[in-house]
Amino acid sequence: MGPRPRVRCDDCSFEWFGATAAHGLRIVGACPRCRGRLEFLVAGDEPPPPAAADARDPAAVLGTPTSWAR
Repeated sequence: MGPRPRVRCDDCSFEWFGATAAHGLRIVGACPRCRGRLEFLVAGDEPPPPAAADARDPAAVLGTPTSWAR
């Protein structure tokens, strides 16, 4: 038996398992795949996961995108 999903779409039955995904889906308010209604399976409102202590802008870590800059 695997981990229990935190969020499930009522329309397309897609499931999300992570706390970060559940927090983001609460903000979005609809399934990003089909725009269906979301069912939050974990009781109560969980606080958002803590931000990483060294969170940085993605470009600062990965560098400037080069695939389109030729």
